[in-house]
This record gives sequence, structure tokens and C-alpha cells, in this order.
Amino acid sequence: MRRETLIHLKDAAAGWHENLSGFDEQGMQMRVLVAVAVGAALIAGTAINVTQARAGDAANGAGLTQRWCSGCHVIGSASHGQDAAPSLPPQSRDKAWLHAWLTNPHPPMPDLHLSRQEIDDITTYLESLPQK
Repeated sequence: MRRETLIHLKDAAAGWHENLSGFDEQGMQMRVLVAVAVGAALIAGTAINVTQARAGDAANGAGLTQRWCSGCHVIGSASHGQDAAPSLPPQSRDKAWLHAWLTNPHPPMPDLHLSRQEIDDITTYLESLPQK
């Protein structure tokens, strides 16, 4: 850096420090606590909204599963499907695994180009079914 720039930065930092010296320590601590509380409330509110927005609808998942999955998979206690495809819900697989699989399926399963909400609906429905 050029010498003039360094001197300017040093003067700016000194001015900033002088501006802060007008705050008493207790007032500064209160401002920090308020900032932390507001930040935590914003983060908590965002997490709640994301969770609520991503909640699956089991009834819609049942319809999607019937339309897209039942041609190959035996679903719940249904008696139709193919032997080559595993029955649903898959045993020893959790919701996170199934969500990841539907997001990025591998052959022979086709990529149905499901939306995130549709995947949430299907996984919520399958999670509601009793394990075999």
C-alpha cells in the first residue's frame, strides 16, 4: 500500500475509536445484548418459517405416490407393483435418506423431477405408513 493510504487508514481508525469513547461501558454492553437478542430472534424466526414451509402433506403425498410410484413399487399393504422395485416404505431407511434419493435418483428408477414440496409430501406420507 502507498504511504498516504496507510496514514489515512490510521487517522480513520483513530477517529472511530474517539467516537466510541463517548459511550459508557454499560451502554455499550446493553447495545451488544440488544443486537445479539435481535439476531437470535431473526434466526429463530427464520428456522421456524423454514420448518413450517418444508412440512410435508401426507394426503398429497399419498396421491403423488399412487400416481408416480405404484406402477413399480408395492406401497404399504397394496398388492400390486413389480418384484424388481423395493416395497415402500423402504425398511431400514430414514426420511433423510429417502429425501436424498428422490432428489437425486439412480437407475433403474427414473428421475421424476419432483419439486422439494412434492418430495416432502411423499416422504411424509411414506413415514406415516407402518413398517413391514
